[in-house]
Amino acid sequence: MLDIKEPMKKLITIMTFMIFIPNYSFAKRCETIEFKNFAANVGRCDDGTISFAQPTTYKGKEKKSNYEGLCGAVAAANAFHAYCDNYFVIPEKIGPKYFYDITPGIRPDTLVSGLNKLFKNNSENCLSGKWHHYFTKNRWDFISFLSSAVSSGKTYWQRTPSENSALYNSSPVIVLISKNNGDVLHYVTVVDVDMYDRTRDFDDDKYAKDCKVIYNDFQSQKSTTCKRFASWARQVNDGTWTSWMHEYNYFKFVQ
Repeated sequence: MLDIKEPMKKLITIMTFMIFIPNYSFAKRCETIEFKNFAANVGRCDDGTISFAQPTTYKGKEKKSNYEGLCGAVAAANAFHAYCDNYFVIPEKIGPKYFYDITPGIRPDTLVSGLNKLFKNNSENCLSGKWHHYFTKNRWDFISFLSSAVSSGKTYWQRTPSENSALYNSSPVIVLISKNNGDVLHYVTVVDVDMYDRTRDFDDDKYAKDCKVIYNDFQSQKSTTCKRFASWARQVNDGTWTSWMHEYNYFKFVQ
């Protein structure tokens, strides 16, 4: 159900912004991509990757309990672009078709099965492989596996972190996080782990500032320390209704 091949790189010039938050984190909005006869809220980030905005059925003064999260469908749309020849799909369209379940969000097993169905139905454009759900038992293994995963396998994303850096393949990984002890779970698209050193400890003050996870989310590219990102991944099963889940969940396309 492909929607469109990437157009010529005509971009709407919009004001980008940088938000600095404690613990060496930032977010920068990705420039909106303009399409002809096609509606998609997606931006191109400075490094060349793309990041979809997150749609929602939660509007106005509706209670949050009525919110049906589509962050999993957004992460899937980001990953589809990377592994399926730079094609765009619309989160609002693939969400109900591939990622529906009875929960307010998207269960990990639903995300994996939906991704594999989506890729199978578009096999003429997608790389051969299969999505898998993994998890680890500690933050060191988690960051180590993320670091290896984002640089492995074939991908259509060639990332340029800065003007003077060389192009390299980025194999995005989907990660499940929570910033509030399991109260709200959220899927994001990790594109890189910068300055990772397996011989260093995240509790080392200097190294804690250096090691960073770069991820795409809400039509922005964000960065935070490896230590903080790992803490978000650990909190996934802290909630009353999420205690059955694993910590440190990530979803990788294995080729």
